Amino acid sequence: MRKVGLLFLALVFLVTVSALAQPAKKEAPAAQPAAKAAPAATKAAPVAQGPKKGGTLIYGRGGDSVGLDPAYETDGNSFMVCDNIYEALVFYKDESTDVEPGLATSWDISPDGKTYTFKLRKGVKFHDGTPFNADAVVFSIGRMMKNRSIKFFGKGWEIPKQERPPEYWVSMEMDDTVDAIEAADEFTVVFKL
Repeated sequence: MRKVGLLFLALVFLVTVSALAQPAKKEAPAAQPAAKAAPAATKAAPVAQGPKKGGTLIYGRGGDSVGLDPAYETDGNSFMVCDNIYEALVFYKDESTDVEPGLATSWDISPDGKTYTFKLRKGVKFHDGTPFNADAVVFSIGRMMKNRSIKFFGKGWEIPKQERPPEYWVSMEMDDTVDAIEAADEFTVVFKL
């Protein structure tokens, strides 16, 4: 879905840019008297000399995003934007169901399949400069849990009261799947199922 969305955006961008790069069509000149006949061959339109700075790019989509918090939004337009703003711990490889690293650089699964331990990428920061770490994962995922069984490594963050249920989490019945989330150290997070 992400690749399709990115491919669509790239296609729209290329079509828009190519349309903007086309030289403006000139209107045909008014009819000339017969004595001043136009030459048999005309010059080709000048070619653009490179990208044009400034101007306005107009982009159309099927609808606006309902919101930009992936915990609460389930509509396609919101997902198309969120998929380009947020990163996940892991991603699916292109054209596959195999998983590849995202914000997690590696992970281990316990023999019974009920404990997932993720090692996180270092040096990542949020847009405001806050460092990304295991406590951020505990907060981001833990805030969606109905009965929060979470443990921060550091000071942690206060989780605000939910104004509405996290639709995606609830619809996927994740409260029946995820039992606890724990930051084992600054860059290790453990999910217990």
